[in-house]
Amino acid sequence: MKELGYHDADGNSLEADGSFGPHTRAAVEAFQRDHQLIVDGEVGPRTLHALEQAVQQKSHDETVRLDDLRHPDHALYQQALTGVQHIDATIGRRPDTRSENLAAALAVAAREQGLQRIDQVMLSENGTRAFALEYGSFARMAHVQTAEAVRTSASESSVMWAEANHRDMCHTTVAQPMPVPQPVPQAMGR
Repeated sequence: MKELGYHDADGNSLEADGSFGPHTRAAVEAFQRDHQLIVDGEVGPRTLHALEQAVQQKSHDETVRLDDLRHPDHALYQQALTGVQHIDATIGRRPDTRSENLAAALAVAAREQGLQRIDQVMLSENGTRAFALEYGSFARMAHVQTAEAVRTSASESSVMWAEANHRDMCHTTVAQPMPVPQPVPQAMGR
């Protein structure tokens, strides 16, 4: 409740004390009024669902986009965008929002697969998949479905990045080395 900006009946900030007392009840009632729920001060299934939705929306609204310099993985996004723009140039296509969307999706996939950087972006022979490649002692690769990636906004990918980053903080995974496919410049399947 505190995270959503709710206070007790006297306007005081709520503190987590493990007790569902009158202060918490007043905050729940205010939340229920604000969300057109039955005002009973209890966190039943409908109130709980509304709380979860409100927290998710607040998180979504506060997410810094990958294309924002303040984003912690902005450099990874820029590396993906440079690779996508290279493909665009190779096929005589002007970079646009779909290019940015693909770059954001690749940055998310790269981070999920444990890539530290993106050295190259390439497409499958038929253009249905886009790959982010990291070269080195242990080459790593991440991929996305091109058509889905270009339809997923950079904002949506930024939210997915935040969710993946949250999951990673809960349990660390080690990316496995993968064989690197040979580059085949193709259209982005659009």
